[in-house]
Amino acid sequence: MPHLAAWTALIACRSLRPTHRTPRGREPCGVLRVSWTGSQNAPRSCLFTVTVDFCPDGEHRVLAQVPYREAAERFRGWLADTAPAVAAAAGPDRLDGLPAQPRPVVADTGGEGLALF
Repeated sequence: MPHLAAWTALIACRSLRPTHRTPRGREPCGVLRVSWTGSQNAPRSCLFTVTVDFCPDGEHRVLAQVPYREAAERFRGWLADTAPAVAAAAGPDRLDGLPAQPRPVVADTGGEGLALF
């Protein structure tokens, strides 16, 4: 849930984020903050609210309110568009050197064998 909320604020609401003039041109306003109400266990009740904090002019409070299902659909579409390009950039040899079986990071010294911590 926090990852979808962050993605919604940074990617899906990017075009809604206001800018202000600065000596170096236009810069994004303030700091984005996203909060949610409801629960991912009840998707119809969940709503993300994207706001801008620390605006120099004290404006731009609420940018968007996005229902959970809409955010998930936007993310699904974005992932379908970007994942092939990311996989292609990684190349086929990126899997070389990976173990065939997962291995634990830290040995379990309690006598139960190896476990992942």
